[in-house]
Amino acid sequence: MASGGQVKANLEWFDTYLGQSVKIDGRFVVHKSIRIDGLVNGNVEASGKTDKTTIAVGDTGEVRGDIKSHRVIISGKVIGNIYADEQVMLGPTAKVNGDISYSKIIVEQGAVVTGSLIMKDGNKTIVDTALDFFKKNNLSGSKD
Repeated sequence: MASGGQVKANLEWFDTYLGQSVKIDGRFVVHKSIRIDGLVNGNVEASGKTDKTTIAVGDTGEVRGDIKSHRVIISGKVIGNIYADEQVMLGPTAKVNGDISYSKIIVEQGAVVTGSLIMKDGNKTIVDTALDFFKKNNLSGSKD
């Protein structure tokens, strides 16, 4: 685990990087942006005091728990729900088994989602199954 410096990956700066060999069991709270390329068994959450934190799961990363942050970027695997205050980005190698709550979402060709997509738009909430969302937007990748 590296901390203190910054790691640049996918045009995003991360204050903390968890490498492929890192495994964490339990709830994990971050105060600044983090990239996870290892395994986390437990929830990963941005501190309530933190503004605009990004939690990213790299190609080799896996989170078995919920992710809560301002912005979430997934290229690896998540087994749990994702709650983003602002935006979720799903890369072409993303695999999500859980619901995704967001204000904005970017889904690249190849991403796989099993669960519901919940868009928060002011006072309005729109819920789609991943299959319906992908069909409406002419994408493939849902296994709902």
